Amino acid sequence: MLLISLLTIAAITCGVAQEQPKDSELRLLVGPPTKCDILGWDIDAPTRKALPIYEIKRAEDAQALINAWAERFNVNGKIMPIPPGLAEAPGLWIKEMLKDNSGKWKCVAYSYRTGNMLFTSGDDGHRWDLKNKKPLIKNVPNRKEAEKMVVKLAGELGIGSHNFQLDNNGRLDCDQRLNVLRYYSRELGFPTEIVKKRTIVVKQTLPFGSLYSVGDAGKFEVGFITDGEISDCRYTYVVAEPKYNKLGVGTSTIESRARRGLGHSWISKVKKGATVSDWDIVYPMSDTGMISETLWPYYRLYLKDKKDSNESMTLVVPAWPNNDN
Repeated sequence: MLLISLLTIAAITCGVAQEQPKDSELRLLVGPPTKCDILGWDIDAPTRKALPIYEIKRAEDAQALINAWAERFNVNGKIMPIPPGLAEAPGLWIKEMLKDNSGKWKCVAYSYRTGNMLFTSGDDGHRWDLKNKKPLIKNVPNRKEAEKMVVKLAGELGIGSHNFQLDNNGRLDCDQRLNVLRYYSRELGFPTEIVKKRTIVVKQTLPFGSLYSVGDAGKFEVGFITDGEISDCRYTYVVAEPKYNKLGVGTSTIESRARRGLGHSWISKVKKGATVSDWDIVYPMSDTGMISETLWPYYRLYLKDKKDSNESMTLVVPAWPNNDN
């Protein structure tokens, strides 16, 4: 089994000072500063307890990762630098031209900028019968089949399925994206569509808290096309070994920070007072290459307008002590 860890997180040891996120980083991660008066809690409010802070470490042997993926996905060639101008540059890749004279190519690549490991086959799943004017797409896995195939592939790549986030029923918590082909069916006599590619996106879990992903960070996604072939695969996973060394702030500090605009939100609907309907602890992370090399804990508050329950928002508030207490 291949042991692959693109982003390894080792917890910050006690007594070692680490730079806290800057305001510009917070804006990119969790949105602009947003004020909100918290008038009450519909559930039990957080109590002060120790919270881990994580440090991101990049892969030390990118060439070994590339060779491992190239073997799994049957990509042949030499490891070369990714040309400047491509989205994943700087980094390393193996690129192989397809033998169908289409000018397309397949590759495996590792980006030093984002920490992404990826594979693309050069095949987007499009199949069309020019003579009969109908698709030749067939046997694209349904969602249940695709989820099982993702777990199997993860094992082949050394990504343990215990890293996957589960839902409240203990099932794989994942999303799917569909790429469909719309066409006029002569047989049916009206327009219809067929799924030509199904992408399953599996979410990363942490030993404590959850990743709040910006971009591809904390995700393993696989695209399936005709006959269950893999069109593409992207991996930006995090392995965590937390050390609890920061005492989280209490309810009064959370409410004070929200009131003074020290919370952040992408969408601000609640203009006045709100109650907290739910909350959890998250670790915002981005793959943009612009963010600090540490992950810090935040309270993610789900707020409902006190007067209009249809108005709601999510507010992210720093969970660690600071000079603003």
